[in-house]
Amino acid sequence: MKKCPSKPRLKSKRSTLIAPKISWQVLDSGTLPGHENMTIDKWALEEMDSGANQNPKIRFFQWDKPTVSFGTLMDQTKVREWALSLGRVDFVQRPTAGGAVLHQTTDLSLAVLWPRGKKIFPENPRKCYAEIHSRIKGALEKFNPNGKFSLYARTEKAGRGGGTEGDCAAAYSNTSPAASNFSICFDTPVCNDVMREGRKIVGGALRLTKKTILYQGNIILEGKADFNTLKKFLASSIPRKRESIRKPSVGKTGNDG
Repeated sequence: MKKCPSKPRLKSKRSTLIAPKISWQVLDSGTLPGHENMTIDKWALEEMDSGANQNPKIRFFQWDKPTVSFGTLMDQTKVREWALSLGRVDFVQRPTAGGAVLHQTTDLSLAVLWPRGKKIFPENPRKCYAEIHSRIKGALEKFNPNGKFSLYARTEKAGRGGGTEGDCAAAYSNTSPAASNFSICFDTPVCNDVMREGRKIVGGALRLTKKTILYQGNIILEGKADFNTLKKFLASSIPRKRESIRKPSVGKTGNDG
């Protein structure tokens, strides 16, 4: 009897596909008044929400004079009182959440904006905050190899002006009740803030809409810093590189028997 050919066997093998490279825009606004800095980020967020520009962006900026910025959920009366106590400095509301920050002209601030659903950064606020700050920490370590930088953890005690111990359960987005009322951002570190020898030197906040995520951060620098070099390290460290995605494919072998 003639032997019937067996059914072709399908063997699983793995192939590597390269995800399309995402084009990042790197912008440098230089030194501007506080209200202009916040208006730029607000407009960029609205533009991406509308679908007009879907390229992720990093924007660097500085402040033309000492200015207080504060999160969307904060008590503006308390912010105003604090700003007056500092010597009648200007104050401006951010489009993100978080506490009040006194920005100095020697600070370097940055905004990172990207569309949701593209797997650029984690969608979970805590994980997103952690990843961005890990990348900022990496850039700072390249900029200053002897800096002794770390990411804040709940067991770590803030020192040298770092204030009280922050609660790592606090959320970092505009949906968090913990971000409301009044708090001074750099007095109280939360999980994954960048620290240097017990002092918080990088803080940030997020804004999540249905289509877009905005991160705004501030880096405290001491003395005369080489801003251009630091910006280069940040611009090369923050964007996620294109990744190899391993995907199973099916290949056909010959007949048996």
